[in-house]
Amino acid sequence: MPANYPARANFVMQAKRNLLPLQERITLHCDGQKTLPGMPPSAPGHTVSHSSFIINPGKAQMCCIEDLAHRPVLLLERPRTQFAFDTDPVQSSESRVRMMDMLAANRVPLLAYHSAWPGVGHVVKAGDGFHYLPVAQALGDVAGL
Repeated sequence: MPANYPARANFVMQAKRNLLPLQERITLHCDGQKTLPGMPPSAPGHTVSHSSFIINPGKAQMCCIEDLAHRPVLLLERPRTQFAFDTDPVQSSESRVRMMDMLAANRVPLLAYHSAWPGVGHVVKAGDGFHYLPVAQALGDVAGL
């Protein structure tokens, strides 16, 4: 983590508080290492070891984007925005554009827990950015996205 990261002390304190009690159950992975069927995690920049996963259990797939667009409207409409609390703002914006381009081009469904309910949908290209299209807000099968 960069020494000049604005929230370094708070980030380290929270990580220790939240992760140390779970250390026996945590499996670490390296960038590019496959941890789930599908694409290896790779979306660096937001925080140290930030990952997004494409889960591919067969014919269907879905991308869990984690904090790739932690401010969904701003960071999707203007994906090259450099957010002050990203540990590497330039790398984070590059990861966001690369991943969103791929998700939009391949119409890969995504799970975006910072987005509005239900947090599952697609992104489409919109000018220099992207637009999030949530699935219908009804309970039911999400596999038919």
